[in-house]
Amino acid sequence: MLIAVVLPGRLFFPGGTPTIEPDTPRHVAATLALLIAWRTLRVLWSVILGICAMRRLQILVR
Repeated sequence: MLIAVVLPGRLFFPGGTPTIEPDTPRHVAATLALLIAWRTLRVLWSVILGICAMRRLQILVR
């Protein structure tokens, strides 16, 4: 329940300013983690794969 409160603030207001850009690695990784959590119902898998996806996307964007 706490994640549902904290996560939108971290995604849409990094640094305190609103940024809604659908092509950022954070949004893509969060969407992927959400889909994995929904399909598998495993928190550990969604965290691990979400972090891996975010790191790989950040490397690709640079």
